[in-house]
Amino acid sequence: MFVNSRVRRSLTATVAVGWLAVAGLAQADQTPAAAKQRPASGQSTANPAPIPLAADYVGEATCLTCHEAQAKGYHQSAHGRAWSKGSPLANQGCESCHGPGKGHVDGSGDASKIKALKSGTNARQINAQCLTCHAEAARALWDGSAHDVRHLSCVTCHSIHGPKSERSQLNAAREVDTCQPCHRSLVRKFTRTSHMPVGDGKLECSSCHNPHGATNTRLLKAGNTVNDSCVSCHGDKRGPYLWEHSPVVQDCTTCHDAHGSMNDRMLVAKPPMLCQRCHVSSQHPSTVYDGYQLAYSTSANRVYGRSCAACHQNIHGSNAPSGKAFLR
Repeated sequence: MFVNSRVRRSLTATVAVGWLAVAGLAQADQTPAAAKQRPASGQSTANPAPIPLAADYVGEATCLTCHEAQAKGYHQSAHGRAWSKGSPLANQGCESCHGPGKGHVDGSGDASKIKALKSGTNARQINAQCLTCHAEAARALWDGSAHDVRHLSCVTCHSIHGPKSERSQLNAAREVDTCQPCHRSLVRKFTRTSHMPVGDGKLECSSCHNPHGATNTRLLKAGNTVNDSCVSCHGDKRGPYLWEHSPVVQDCTTCHDAHGSMNDRMLVAKPPMLCQRCHVSSQHPSTVYDGYQLAYSTSANRVYGRSCAACHQNIHGSNAPSGKAFLR
């Protein structure tokens, strides 16, 4: 009888605990669904920005009472085309990019009440605003690109209100002048005796590179390798060849400086030194620095004139059955 009483009391306590647990779950289920939802990992719990009302916009005429100087370059650009549905002028004018101006006007020009979008401000904020319209085509790969990760903004290179170039609304008159402040060492090579036509105005930096992002190395526009980019113009060097020259297959810049050089054909070194960086031991003089061989060797004539290329003219590759030595 004593044992049965203990068992009875234990069962009673267990049932009571179970009912309490069920009651607690039922009470928890009465919590509103909105309260149950939790933000995903990485999401902010802050409330989203409120949608501007029509009354928050003051109109372009109000903006120009203080910012008349900015209107000239803006109206003469692609952003000032009222007939184009995508242009700011066809929508809210200045406030299409800078946001509603009521708070800015009521605050007597308080800069914190409007999107400044000028150099020196948050690059991510500027780029996000520009990419609301310019996120297609060549700019589709901007996020994570070499210029994006270095915190460059669109206004680093482009100017909305005071462009100096005839196209692309650049901060400089020429594209190469826009690239020069950051890529000075490369731009200087355009003035060398053997150079890319960029310095002559026949090509632009963007002829080979996409500054807004690319799947290629070094922001190149064509192909997936440096060679793919080069042969997009130099198709006669494309190959494949029956006899391939290893440096050519690996990288054109092994022998050529793509931006300019003091050597013919934009070579990184003057022949025959260029060839002898790899071919240091052969039947020919192994080094041009050996004055004895240059002066007295019967084969020294092979290092003059066009040097190695005087005989090995098909240096990029050969399809001749006997073209192993890339001879003419």
